[in-house]
Amino acid sequence: SSDYVSDYLMTLNVNGVPVTDSVISTKAISESIKFNLDLSYEGNSAKITNTLNNLIGLKGVECEMYAVFYGEDDRMTGMTKYKFTTTGEDEETTIYNDITIPDNTKMCSVFVWLDNELNIPLTKSVTKNIE
Repeated sequence: SSDYVSDYLMTLNVNGVPVTDSVISTKAISESIKFNLDLSYEGNSAKITNTLNNLIGLKGVECEMYAVFYGEDDRMTGMTKYKFTTTGEDEETTIYNDITIPDNTKMCSVFVWLDNELNIPLTKSVTKNIE
C-alpha cells in the first residue's frame, strides 16, 4: 500500500444542480511530475539526462521527449523522439547518449509532452547553442 493518492472522484454542483457528467476530464500531471532536463554535447553527439520527480507517485504516465535541432534562420535540421512511461518511483533518471546532431545545426531544444491525443506540454524547452 502507498501513502500517495493514485485515484480520485470529482463531483461538481453549480447552484445545487449536479453537473459532474458534463466534465470531460481534469489532469494536473504537469504539477505532479517535475522534470529536470540537462542537455550536453561533444562533437556531433548530444546527451540528454532526464530526471523527474514524481511528487505523488503517478505510475503509467506516457510521455514523449523531443530533441529538436535548428540551423540557420531557425530552420529545423532534425528531430529525435523518445517515449517513456513513469514507474511511480519518487525519482527517475534516464540518460539518452549518442544522439546524432545533424549537420549545420546551430541550436537544440529539448522538451517533454504528455503522450496522448491532447498533446499537453509538461516542460518548458531547454535550449542550448551548438558551436
